[in-house]
Amino acid sequence: MGDRQKTRISEILRDSIHNYSAQSVHDLEDDIFFDRLKFFITTVEGCRNEAYLDGIPDPDKKTQYISSKKFYALGQERRDQLEEICFAKYKQLPICTVGIGLNINEEKTQLYYDQLFKEPGLMKKVYYGEKNLTDEQVTLAYKDSIQTRYQEVCNIYGPDWKRLRANEKMTILSLYFNHPELANGKTTFCQLIRNYVKTGKTSYLQGAVREVKERSNVKRDPSLQNRRDAEAALLASYQCPTYTKPTHALSYGIQQAEIGKTRISPQSQGKEAYQWGKNKAYFIWRTKMDKKVRMEHLEREGKVYSRENPPDFLPGEKHHCRCHADPVPDHIVVQDPQAERKHFQLYLKRGSVRAEPFLRGAVR
Repeated sequence: MGDRQKTRISEILRDSIHNYSAQSVHDLEDDIFFDRLKFFITTVEGCRNEAYLDGIPDPDKKTQYISSKKFYALGQERRDQLEEICFAKYKQLPICTVGIGLNINEEKTQLYYDQLFKEPGLMKKVYYGEKNLTDEQVTLAYKDSIQTRYQEVCNIYGPDWKRLRANEKMTILSLYFNHPELANGKTTFCQLIRNYVKTGKTSYLQGAVREVKERSNVKRDPSLQNRRDAEAALLASYQCPTYTKPTHALSYGIQQAEIGKTRISPQSQGKEAYQWGKNKAYFIWRTKMDKKVRMEHLEREGKVYSRENPPDFLPGEKHHCRCHADPVPDHIVVQDPQAERKHFQLYLKRGSVRAEPFLRGAVR
């Protein structure tokens, strides 16, 4: 995945989840929050069922690190050389990693996950490349790891945590997941976030974004910088068209959405909490928000479209497309320039009284 594409995914995720409020007190128990967080961390962290040596490039695939299986198939002399090169560059030996950022260098970690998977000796085999994790085991390990970090982050940020927007929480969790020292209570980043929550001043959030983008990659590692750029984009709530500050309560009142442009966050409450029926002529494009979603489809996530004047293809139409159309609740006021022009022309032609409400803003 290209560097710019990761940042673009972050921007889409930010705009589509910004005003979402988890239905559970515990964010990770909310399926929408959990799935989108996993999608983001998988995007920036990567996900491999086979163990690999973080810090040693694969000689055949320069964009990824060498697998444990390939590494331990080499002679001892060559392995020593690669480890020396890694140490000279990063000032540390390679880190054996598997799944979504799971470090299994230490034997106690291997034993812990043996117990979690109820399969004694598994992680030692994974470490040496003799066996891969299943998709289910990767997900289970991720859940265990992110839940531990989530509780730690909640303790660090205290009452401020509940007032942060979904994309802001996801950024903090991603930073802490990657390197706890980046977002703990002693950092400038943490203090800026606290000041932002207290005052609602955008300048504090902008400062936090700069901390992520410009000051969290001391060694200027290009691959790490790509991650930090993506995290900074996800955190930059003030660039979201539907931006709301933490000092303001989330509103479920009237919202405006322009056809094919504004992204609508998933409904935070059950369908029974909303009124439906006025916007039958429109639908919200929803994707699965995972690594299988094509970029062309992801670009449409959360946007409102007209059934009368649909885009070039519809959700579920293309081969293997898993997208679907959600109804548009009545509190969303759809701005549809084509419909406005049509009704305005009808008014000019027939003088229809029914067209008068569309006159305001019809001529742009």
